Amino acid sequence: MKKIILIAAVAVLILLYFIFDLGQYLNLDFFKQHQARITDYTDANPVSSAAIYIALYIAVTGLSLPGAAIATLIGGALFGVLMGTVYVSFASAI
Repeated sequence: MKKIILIAAVAVLILLYFIFDLGQYLNLDFFKQHQARITDYTDANPVSSAAIYIALYIAVTGLSLPGAAIATLIGGALFGVLMGTVYVSFASAI
């Protein structure tokens, strides 16, 4: 029974991704348009922005949604090469 609930939950999450067109937020054009605001938030809230980024990266890669490569690049742009690599490695290992 637990497996059925888990499969249904994953299916619902994937369905919601496509219904609400959340892929529009996982592209370079969106990031470039909002880069200043995103960077300001990241600079003002480094811990919470890292936590949000890691959670979103886990969701995107865990559900095999399109946008993982872009999310990796955005991590480097937001947190720098070193910390971006750490966050991506941590999130992808989960």
